Amino acid sequence: VVAHLHGARRDGEVAGILHQGFWLAMLLSLPGVLFLHHPDALLGLAEMDAAVDAKVRQYLAILAWSLPAALAYRTFYAFCNALGKPRVLMGIGLGALALHALLAWGLALQGWTGEPLGVIGCGLSNIIIAWLACLGGAAYLAFGPLGKRYRPFADWAAPDARRWRELLHLGLPMGLSNLVEITSFTLISLFIASLGATVVAGHRIVANISALTYMLPLSLAIATMAAVGQAVGGRDWARAHAAIKAGLLLAAMLSTLVGLLLWLAAAPLIAA
Repeated sequence: VVAHLHGARRDGEVAGILHQGFWLAMLLSLPGVLFLHHPDALLGLAEMDAAVDAKVRQYLAILAWSLPAALAYRTFYAFCNALGKPRVLMGIGLGALALHALLAWGLALQGWTGEPLGVIGCGLSNIIIAWLACLGGAAYLAFGPLGKRYRPFADWAAPDARRWRELLHLGLPMGLSNLVEITSFTLISLFIASLGATVVAGHRIVANISALTYMLPLSLAIATMAAVGQAVGGRDWARAHAAIKAGLLLAAMLSTLVGLLLWLAAAPLIAA
């Protein structure tokens, strides 16, 4: 929606969409937090050791405290991408990744708080990183070039049901498609939980490698969406078609290349 408005030169409405996206993120975090605190419906699909089950529940309950920050950050993230300004958020993401690796290692394995916290340390690291990334994104929007142009935190708009319907009309199908893609990896972990922690850990390593290779086409998809949104907003149909073709062609070629590299590197990756 932001890309569409920007392409139509209706930049005065852009900040209002960010406000409504933020309100929706906060609203949707409520059922998300409740679900993470009470995950019985999902965990009931798995047969796992009682000790592992307790750790999973503990981890999810801790992770719940990061969800509002994570959803707010995704709102800032989408706003910047739609306006063609992804590089600062890329920097925030890389910094968050490095800090998360350090914090998770120190809290979970090295006992920085007195004793190794295991999965609890990973959960605490996630909370810290989520809130730091959210604050970093907010600071960039407030004080960076987008802040000077769009004043995203000035004249904060009240919740607007009409805008919510517009965002949900697009967002719910997109969210459900993401849900299908993510659960195809995640639910397998629950189904194989009865085979033990070692098997699940091995599966998660492979799933993480798969997710890493998935980032390239996903990034191209986000870039294509922003470019098409801006072109359609400006009623530049030739540019929209060109962006679609370029996105599809690049995604197909680069995914094939990455898939080939993954096939050739399978043995050394597994050995590592």
